[in-house]
Amino acid sequence: MRKIIALLLLVCCPCGAAELKTVAHVHTQFSADGDAQPLGKTLELASAAGIDAVVLADDAAACMEYGLPPLRRLLKASVSRKSVTGGGPSAFLEEIAAQRAKFPDIIIIPGVEAAAYYRWSGNIIQGLTVNDWHRHMAVAGMEKAELYRRLPVSGNPGGFPFRVWTLLPLLMVLPAWLLWRRGARKAAVAIALACAVLLAQLWPFRPYPYDIYAGRTPDAPYAALAEYADRNGFLCFWHHPEAPNWRTPARIAPRVSAQTGLYTDCLEIAPYTLGFGAFMEGNKYMTVAGGPWDRALLAFVEGRRPRPAWAFAELDYHRQGKDGTCIDTNYMMVRAENRSPAATLAALKEGKFYPVQPDGGEALRLDNWQASCGGRTAQSGQKLNCGGRHEIAFALSGNAPRAHIRLIRNGTVVFETEAAIPYSHEFHGAAEKSSYYRLAASHRANGALLSNPIFIEGQQ
Repeated sequence: MRKIIALLLLVCCPCGAAELKTVAHVHTQFSADGDAQPLGKTLELASAAGIDAVVLADDAAACMEYGLPPLRRLLKASVSRKSVTGGGPSAFLEEIAAQRAKFPDIIIIPGVEAAAYYRWSGNIIQGLTVNDWHRHMAVAGMEKAELYRRLPVSGNPGGFPFRVWTLLPLLMVLPAWLLWRRGARKAAVAIALACAVLLAQLWPFRPYPYDIYAGRTPDAPYAALAEYADRNGFLCFWHHPEAPNWRTPARIAPRVSAQTGLYTDCLEIAPYTLGFGAFMEGNKYMTVAGGPWDRALLAFVEGRRPRPAWAFAELDYHRQGKDGTCIDTNYMMVRAENRSPAATLAALKEGKFYPVQPDGGEALRLDNWQASCGGRTAQSGQKLNCGGRHEIAFALSGNAPRAHIRLIRNGTVVFETEAAIPYSHEFHGAAEKSSYYRLAASHRANGALLSNPIFIEGQQ
């Protein structure tokens, strides 16, 4: 019945606005760990849970290597696991096309979870640690295989340009040939072998531009990935910036550990990212009033950041019940122009959604979130030009009996209450040069709802 209704909606009113229950950061059989359930099974569960849209996040590349100096690219050990680029993005997209045909009522947005960089510390005698491998970013909306092949991430040589200078060892061929002709065979062979070794060291002539043996993690790899996504019109946001599970080094192989600290500075690292995963990991430090999210929003309002920053809900879903995560553990309510992947992606990029984290079967709903001034209005993700006083109106409903509610302007709480649900309120603000408002509500131990900001463009 759900499929029939969805098809009727698509045929009869393709341009009608839609509110879509959307889940993000969903892994499938194309991810490296090998225990994620097939996409078809996930979509069956999503359909039963009333999910309208699914944003995938399979591993972009899963290749790690460690080399011995001075020929690190030649004298190396490497490990590769299943990934979208490693297994071929065409197969990934073909599976999505097949599942779209089977589940026309669910919007599927292809995407990957990308590790733009990792670095090594320690040594092979005392033990090695791979750092920041789990500092992940989501890139979603890529519908062509070539776009995956060009992703600038570690372990994906196609993501970096061919460099002519990597062929310089070929210049050694001429002196080797001349020496050979003059009878200096040993010298000629030595030069030819050196040429072969250097070419093998530089293969495939598309060098990864960042030092994976550096003493600290650079910002540049993440900024480059975000800019690649921005240039091509993709959705790009940070996954789990507050995930605690890799803060302490964890053994992943004999004498090899992995460690990734919190990266609550992520919005500063890559200004072209469109936000971060607030739920499930990101609501302790990132969203506090005056914290990293507010600093990024202020930077955007003041013209110091090129893009706004949205709060997303993400699952890190592999299979039903793994690590206590189900397909509807948290979700986003997305206000799209219609029920299509393009419209859903556009709404996510524009901040036209709000993330929800239920708790104990209780969840909040944001029925109204609007700024108004002189007969003009703006909603989530939008800007309101207003040189005078303005009103911020919001209304919450749901099955949570009570909630703690805070209205935040420019990083400062300007209204706070503990109220019974449903609840509505109008806040009257004064004219400012520029500002933004966002709403935060919490209930029980972990239940929460966040609005994405509304921007007020005041008098200059």
